[in-house]
Amino acid sequence: MFKLIKVLAALLGVLLIALVAVLLFVDFGRFEPKIEQVVSEATGRDFQIDGGLEIRALPSIQLSANDVSLSNADWGSEPEMARIGHFSARVSVLSLLTGPPVIEEVRLRDVDVLLEADAEGTGNWAMGEPAPEEPPAEEEPEGGELEMPVIIRFAELGNIRLRYLPTLESGLTVESLGITADELGQHTLDGRGQWKELPFELAGTAADRQVE
Repeated sequence: MFKLIKVLAALLGVLLIALVAVLLFVDFGRFEPKIEQVVSEATGRDFQIDGGLEIRALPSIQLSANDVSLSNADWGSEPEMARIGHFSARVSVLSLLTGPPVIEEVRLRDVDVLLEADAEGTGNWAMGEPAPEEPPAEEEPEGGELEMPVIIRFAELGNIRLRYLPTLESGLTVESLGITADELGQHTLDGRGQWKELPFELAGTAADRQVE
């Protein structure tokens, strides 16, 4: 009996080592065509990752995609509703098990999003099957400690453009936006951009937790 347990433990150890090796060295980006197909079917729009996709699972979950595009509605004024030049993120695996999720790093740049509506008022952001109506959420009691659902340790955004036609032709442009966190969970925000040709700057701090 003891010998059988030793054999099973050894087999389990080999399987765990093999699993870690797969997660470390296999590039899940080879599933890119399948991901494009799933998103395209779910949205009813053409979804493309033209600049390559890379996904790693260990030591942290890492995702990187370049030149991503989502086509516009058939009646749209432009062929594409959204285009992302670069997106990358790194998420702590342990935080997904213990919560809340910790995004160690996220970078987003060269983004152009077009929002518009047709003559009947239907927006081009309406995609796929309509979601079923959900019962109203119960109100949470006032007071007490509130925790952020997601903790961001570092974020860097640049050249983000949001347009809404026909009323806001120029829309919102975020030239740069940075978020950094220290060891105590204090976040520093710094950014600048334009809103309908009017420049603005952002600066401030926030903590992972806050008490009302």
